[in-house]
Amino acid sequence: MEIRVIDFEILTRNFQPYVDGHKNIESERRRMLESIDPERKEFESIIRRSQSGIVMDESSQKRDAERVRQIQESLMKSDMDFKKKLKEMSDDLNTSVYDQLSQLINDWAIENSIDLVMGKMEVIFNKESIDVTNQIVEVLKQKSLHYQE
Repeated sequence: MEIRVIDFEILTRNFQPYVDGHKNIESERRRMLESIDPERKEFESIIRRSQSGIVMDESSQKRDAERVRQIQESLMKSDMDFKKKLKEMSDDLNTSVYDQLSQLINDWAIENSIDLVMGKMEVIFNKESIDVTNQIVEVLKQKSLHYQE
C-alpha cells in the first residue's frame, strides 16, 4: 500500500484561488468599514460636543441622545450583517478551496498509483520521504494555480 502525506495548510497558502478569495474578503471588510465611516464620524462629533463643556438646551441634548442611540443600533446591525456575510464568504471559500485541492490531489494520486493521501495534521509520525506537499505545489505551478508573493 502506497501512503503519502501532505501539509494542507502549505498547499492552501500557495493556492491562487485561496489567496484571491482571501483578498476578496479583505476588500469586503474595507468596504464595510468605509460604509460606516460617516456614522462613526457623526457619533464622534456628538460625543466631542457633549464633552466640550458647552451648555446645550434640553431639546438639543435629547436630540443628540436619540441620534446616538440610532447610530448605535445601526452600527450594531451593520456589524451583525457584516459578520454573517464574512462567515458565509469564508465558509464558501474554504469549501471551494478544499474541493479544488482535493480533486487535484486525487488526480495526482491516481496518476502516481498512490493508495492513500493523508493530511499531515492527522499523522503522529512520518518519514520525510512520504511527504508530497512540494510535489503537489509543483502541480499547482504546472496548472497556473500557484500563488507567487
